[in-house]
Amino acid sequence: MNCEQAREAMLIADPGELRSEGAAPLAAHIATCDACTRIAVGVGSDLRRLSVAIGRRTSRRAALVTTLPAAAAVVIVATFLVHDERAQRPALSTQPPARVVSVDVAPGQRAAVLKTADSSVTVVWLTGEGK
Repeated sequence: MNCEQAREAMLIADPGELRSEGAAPLAAHIATCDACTRIAVGVGSDLRRLSVAIGRRTSRRAALVTTLPAAAAVVIVATFLVHDERAQRPALSTQPPARVVSVDVAPGQRAAVLKTADSSVTVVWLTGEGK
């Protein structure tokens, strides 16, 4: 195996071959060629750093995946609690909406009463300092 073939083979080699372990032609060439040994050491170092980074990422994903069922359970329980609370709460008044709105405004405060397109909704906007 020549250097060009060895460098091409390093792109798909097992880490053991890059450390010149085993009887593969690439391992034998790396053991005898200083230039290819330096390249193989660099590629091996990069592979280890990549492996560590992937391991960290996998750990974070595993932590996220294990918390998802718990979060889903919380959402489901909260949904049922809200549903039960609404079922037990008395219905809102069935009286028609008031035609007149009365607002108590504190000294130093201003109020704006805004009618909306929905006759059952009136907006009261308070500004200023109320005491």
